Amino acid sequence: MILLLSFSHFAAGAAAGAVGFILAALATPVSKAVTKRSREKYRDEILALSEKIKNGN
Repeated sequence: MILLLSFSHFAAGAAAGAVGFILAALATPVSKAVTKRSREKYRDEILALSEKIKNGN
């Protein structure tokens, strides 16, 4: 964005801004997908450990 505002390189500034916007827009869905996969991967182990703790074993 500095290229766009300070140095009058409109095309380069607009391209850099568009890339940044796309990456920012993809951050949330990617994070949710990774978190969901991790939860599914460790769910059974966590439940087994919590039952073990609850039962005092």
